[in-house]
Amino acid sequence: MLSAQPEHHLVVSDEKVNERVIENLGEYITRFQIEFQPPNTPWQQRDLYDDFSIKLSGHRYLDNGAVIGNVLHQFRPRAGGFDANLCIYYPASVPEELLEQHRQQLVVEFTNWTYCESMHSGQHTLPTRPKRPLCEPSC
Repeated sequence: MLSAQPEHHLVVSDEKVNERVIENLGEYITRFQIEFQPPNTPWQQRDLYDDFSIKLSGHRYLDNGAVIGNVLHQFRPRAGGFDANLCIYYPASVPEELLEQHRQQLVVEFTNWTYCESMHSGQHTLPTRPKRPLCEPSC
């Protein structure tokens, strides 16, 4: 998890497989938790794709309990790999600079994770460019 993205400083899972994370969000080094649960916000429900069978969703919050965003990553297997639709929802007040930085961060980390997995599995392939744009802020 850490080596896939230079802006990851800590990523650990608890006994429920929720994550504690320290990473750069824009210019800020931020500590937060991700509590994974079924998609239950209106924007997560709106963005569900039936043809993506694997879903990873949850809420991102600070130590004081303040929600700083939501997650909805969806995947579908296909011949030779998979397709991914990656969404992080931030409050509408978040500056575009932070959103763009995090879009780039998602591309780097998922590309690296996919590449490393392909090396271990012997497929040695790089992922292709996303077909759908990364999600815009909705909350």
